Amino acid sequence: MSLPAPSKGEKKVWPKHPAGSHVVVLADAIHLGFRVTNFSGNEKKQERVVLIWQSGKIEPDSPDGRRFELATEFTYSSYENGNLRPFLESWLGVTFADEAEVEKVMQGLPERVGTSGIASIVHKAKDDKVYVNIKSLAPLMEGQEGLKVVGYTRNPYWAKKIEEYKKQAAEYDAKRAKPVQSIEEFPAALEDDDDDGSLPF
Repeated sequence: MSLPAPSKGEKKVWPKHPAGSHVVVLADAIHLGFRVTNFSGNEKKQERVVLIWQSGKIEPDSPDGRRFELATEFTYSSYENGNLRPFLESWLGVTFADEAEVEKVMQGLPERVGTSGIASIVHKAKDDKVYVNIKSLAPLMEGQEGLKVVGYTRNPYWAKKIEEYKKQAAEYDAKRAKPVQSIEEFPAALEDDDDDGSLPF
């Protein structure tokens, strides 16, 4: 007699942060290493960083009063046409004079843990799923009280993501590594009587 077909368990439905304007606080800044992307067969290696934000909103049915967390991942670049630079300018209410100024702020992101802002949170539907994104971030209004980070622990997911990107980057570099050429591969250069002191590479 065959066994019965396994029962289908219900998929867990994760609670979603409400859309709209909400105060959030920077809880973590994590350098993820290099991610490899593939667009139309063209691979590209990009340095990445993720900012973890904690909201004042509590997850529904959370037994320990856990706050919502939102993540914004960026290419770790100071270029004007990147997404990180304008995001930081909007959050901090500044206009960076040059890339050196941006890079200084980027490197000091861990020191800004505990800094609040007003996030514009949107819901975006894609492939029968709804994603929650921080579209933009603005400074607090004058006199507005920010949040303090409460009960934050870095999710093990990010350690796995770092290892995933590390593996991608290693494979990318290996495919593009030039083979080491030994001296035996240039017999013509060694046997040439008319040696002018140059080698054919």
